[in-house]
Amino acid sequence: MKVNVYEEELPDERRTKFVKKTAQTSNEFCGVSIFLKSAKALHDTETDDDRSAVTFWGEPKRVAALLREAADEIEAGRD
Repeated sequence: MKVNVYEEELPDERRTKFVKKTAQTSNEFCGVSIFLKSAKALHDTETDDDRSAVTFWGEPKRVAALLREAADEIEAGRD
């Protein structure tokens, strides 16, 4: 699957959030969400966040390494 997110879809405020969920199997999963702009009718509260987001799930150090690698690619101007 390929997800395209364009600059105009990125919000100016609170763009990322660390998330943690416990599955029905009691396994715990961590991730980081990168939020996108949403319709003004949607809301963001501590218990109900309806904004669109792309979330990368996995072990925190592995996700962080992937995002650092992505940032390095952007800064180097590579494809």
